[in-house]
Amino acid sequence: MLCEDIKVCNAALEVYVRRAYTSYEITCLQHLALSGELGVVHFQFVLPTGHPNRIPISQSEIELSAAQDAEGVPAELSTAAMRKCHHRTGALAAFLSFEQFAQYADELLDLVHDFASSATVRKEDLQALQEGSESRESTSINVGMDYKQIVDATDVPLEPIHILMIGVRDNGEIDDVAASRRFGSFCRAHRHDLHAKRIRRITFMLLIKRQFPKFFTYRARNDFTEDTIYRHLEPASAFQLELYRMRSYDLEALPTSNQKMHLYLGKAKVKKGQEVTDYRFFIRSIIRHQDLITKEASFEYLQNEGERVLLEAMDELEVAYSHHLAKRTDCNHIFLNFGPTVIMDPAKIEESVLGMVMRYGPRLWKLRVLQAEIRFTLRMGPGVPTKNVRLCLSNGSGYSLDIYTYEEVSDPRTGVIMFQSYGPRQGPMHGLPISTPYVTKDYLQQKRFLATSQGTTYVYDIPDMFRQTIEKRWRECIEEGSVDGPVPDNVMTSVELVVEPDGERHVVEVTRLPGQNTVGMVAWRLTLFTPECPRGREVVLIANDLTHYMGSFGPHEDWLFYRASHYARQRNIPRIYVSVNSGARIGVAEEVKSEFNVAWLDAERPERGFNGRRQQQHQLHELFSLSEIPRPHRRQASSGINSKYSLISVDKLSMVPIMRCADPIDRPVEWVPPRSAHDPRLMLTGDAHRPGFFDAGSFDEIMRPWAQTVIAGRARLGGIPVGVIAVETRTVEFTLPADPANLDSEAKTKARLGGIPVGVIAVETRTVEFTLPADPANLDSEAKTMQQAGQVWFPDSAYKTAQAINDFSRENLPIIIFANWRGFSGGQKDMYEQILKFGAEIVRALRGATAPVLVYIPPGAEVRGGAWAVIDPSVNSQRMEMYADPEARGGVLEAEGIVEVKFKQRDILKTMHRLDPELLRLGARISEMKEQMKEISKNLDRRGSIDDVLVRTDAGKQAECKVRELEADLLAAEKTVKAREKELSPIYHEIAIQFAELHDTAERMLEKGCIFDIIPWRWSRRLLYWRLARLLRQNAQERRVQEAVQPATHMDQGAAAATLRRWFTEDQGETQSHQWEHDNEAVCKWLEAQAGAEDSLLERNLRAIKQDAVLQACNALVMELTPSQRAEFVRKLTALEMEQ
Repeated sequence: MLCEDIKVCNAALEVYVRRAYTSYEITCLQHLALSGELGVVHFQFVLPTGHPNRIPISQSEIELSAAQDAEGVPAELSTAAMRKCHHRTGALAAFLSFEQFAQYADELLDLVHDFASSATVRKEDLQALQEGSESRESTSINVGMDYKQIVDATDVPLEPIHILMIGVRDNGEIDDVAASRRFGSFCRAHRHDLHAKRIRRITFMLLIKRQFPKFFTYRARNDFTEDTIYRHLEPASAFQLELYRMRSYDLEALPTSNQKMHLYLGKAKVKKGQEVTDYRFFIRSIIRHQDLITKEASFEYLQNEGERVLLEAMDELEVAYSHHLAKRTDCNHIFLNFGPTVIMDPAKIEESVLGMVMRYGPRLWKLRVLQAEIRFTLRMGPGVPTKNVRLCLSNGSGYSLDIYTYEEVSDPRTGVIMFQSYGPRQGPMHGLPISTPYVTKDYLQQKRFLATSQGTTYVYDIPDMFRQTIEKRWRECIEEGSVDGPVPDNVMTSVELVVEPDGERHVVEVTRLPGQNTVGMVAWRLTLFTPECPRGREVVLIANDLTHYMGSFGPHEDWLFYRASHYARQRNIPRIYVSVNSGARIGVAEEVKSEFNVAWLDAERPERGFNGRRQQQHQLHELFSLSEIPRPHRRQASSGINSKYSLISVDKLSMVPIMRCADPIDRPVEWVPPRSAHDPRLMLTGDAHRPGFFDAGSFDEIMRPWAQTVIAGRARLGGIPVGVIAVETRTVEFTLPADPANLDSEAKTKARLGGIPVGVIAVETRTVEFTLPADPANLDSEAKTMQQAGQVWFPDSAYKTAQAINDFSRENLPIIIFANWRGFSGGQKDMYEQILKFGAEIVRALRGATAPVLVYIPPGAEVRGGAWAVIDPSVNSQRMEMYADPEARGGVLEAEGIVEVKFKQRDILKTMHRLDPELLRLGARISEMKEQMKEISKNLDRRGSIDDVLVRTDAGKQAECKVRELEADLLAAEKTVKAREKELSPIYHEIAIQFAELHDTAERMLEKGCIFDIIPWRWSRRLLYWRLARLLRQNAQERRVQEAVQPATHMDQGAAAATLRRWFTEDQGETQSHQWEHDNEAVCKWLEAQAGAEDSLLERNLRAIKQDAVLQACNALVMELTPSQRAEFVRKLTALEMEQ
């Protein structure tokens, strides 16, 4: 289209028009030229009979219109005739750039308007056309010259009829969004001219070298905004995709990798406020080919091309399942429109399509493709007129494939093209217009989809399953020869059994449509005509309806089950029960539910509760609650309560109390965990000579006798209260006492870090022994003592960890976890004891943490496998942070396990041969000997093998000796290699383990972003103290910022943190802004100073934010007032100002 040769350009434009409009009748085509010698193809065409815009008219009306035209009707009626005959005019032009098109746009619009019809062509235009020019070479021209002149200026068509197609070269510098924006801007700027020139549609084509053009269509009915459904779709052939049949859905065009496939996501149109439940994919394609003239060629093409297109359609659907609404789709639809005329018997086509569907049935079912439609032009034989035939397939139930063949026929009375069943069997579309839209999912299909999504079958589809099974049994028996004749037309009859609503509740037989049941159970009496009983046998079928209250059993279901079973017993016939239920139905008194009132404690403040109301579980989670068992010594009890309350905040939103600490914050941590099994409590508290991590004397353990592989408690870090979790590394003996009244069970753990109270969770690294006491009620039972390995989460210790985190969170304590877990116990006994559930409880507890959670991996400790997934900071990225000592290790597998998976024996051998000098020398020697043997073979006679030549020549005998010598040396060298490999195997295995261990170091974890920083154990107390103190103060100020913007707007924690950082930079200057990320001590002191000063930058900004939020809230309230209320408000506000 953009060739420099004008003749080639005109020919290309004409070829494109004739190919794109091959389904239309082109009545006139002429070549014109713009002022710059730019070629334009102007043509007139008639819409095909199947086009949705073709208004159906009867044959008598057409004949009458033609007779009137022959008699010479006035010219003003010609447009009505044109409309009735469905004429359109079009123009196609190609430009080197969009700017060039904009230059000629007005001239092109005038040309399209002036050459719309021969009756309205201006005299000078006709004269120029008749005279011709060098730039206007016409390959086809048909312009009538005998029409009368226009006598009335009111010759206005009832609708726009001009089509404009613009080709613009694309150099790949603009994307679809930018192109659509550019074309849309042009249409908006010229939409008045486009309407005035009666332009119906303007389509821009981006012409890309060696690629399919990109189409952008703008229609008059949309006020020349883009019709995105038709993007990259040739509008001339769009009607062949029959998009108008999807008008019951709101369509979203989805991109496809195959431009022959057009994929749409349909959302059923519903009333405003109603939820959309019907989503489905529509994938459609047009198959183009020249007409086929033999039955053999038609069958081969239809089968091969049809299968290929079907596979491509399924591929596109699989890709489309990445859409976020894909899981809600059902009844997906495939439509294929075969363009070429085929010579075949429709029965043969049906047989071929059936085989194809059965071959790919599982994949189609997985993609929820339940409907398909194939349209093709059929010719029964040479010289026979063609007819349009449609093959419609549906598999709504999943067990019964329905195939119906229709022929498109025109109603002689109305002119409407309708479906007419082909053959004696009438389908559901028989007698309907071909423009009938696809019906949205009906009530029955919604029920079916609900059952399918639950992994079962809809209850009313179960009889069809029996029908399909009986038909299959008949076919098998006929093939075996055990029965004669074809399969009976009717292999099963059914009648539904319903309980009468009378007092006796007898069961009666009724015939009704599926889905009209009012109880969650359905029963039928089936008569089965099987090969064994061709006269029929009766059975009673009972099944649960999972779509009715999840198939639960209620009184009505119980009655139906009982009466249907009694019905079967009375007639001595079998009863089949298909159970798909969820147990007994739980209900409330509905008659009271809609009538009761509530006695509020304060009707104005319902949140205070009502009389007789118990504390709900979510309220227990919102506040710290303490239950204490009274002791004989009240002083001991009160001291325990006071020690607990000393660590918690005043209320839920306040910061934990930070005390001045006598234990220096900057002191080093002297007690270093050894590599061997040790008591992890010493890591927290230290011993008599070496101080530990927390403030001296502040660690207080909780729940010590229970689940001893995990240590939990509270402590203070520099005066900050924290919760602590650590890991026991030793083998610990655990005794389950027979007497539950054990005073030791009341032992609690607390600690402080620099005066900050903390909750502590540590890990027991030793193996734990626990004793299962004998059961007094069972004389054969004996007490058992069992062991639990350290550094492993067992069901009890996992639950203890989750419980401790929840307790600390309710107390608003920051938490420090000294992680040293190798994973979860995974034995069958542990699975029965719900290890997975308690592991998930840890994750849930960490996600619900509102105070900072610091995870620290001490020296010599490791975090592996599922333990890493549980305490990973991504579980609660706003509250959790992880740090590690340089000697800590972490990874999914231990080094031995990594070697087994990623550094196998063959990799070790490769490493040996790459690094060991002896193996390198032997390898070179072996290669040299193999090369010598290869050279000897080349020098021998190529017509036979070496053995054939050796016996014939002296050279062969010498070669034989040389070959035998080389073979012996080669064998010896290979044995030496094997021995060397065996000798080096142990040390290289250790090398592989060491290499794998390098991936578990703290440096590697920091590089991968798994931890926040590397903190040496000796200085961990000081560094973690300032980090924790900074986080506590920062979180408190973030909450103040979030509260300040309410109720005008909502601000998340990230936005509040960014606001504080901006204020810090404003106050400290750009040169000190790096401290926000790298100096916790400086930020902590700044936050403390800002919060304590009334005239600080932070306090001033908070007051300004509050004022803005109040003004916005007031403005929003005032805008909701009526004009009279607003005037009254202004009057009162003015009076208040005057009083002041």
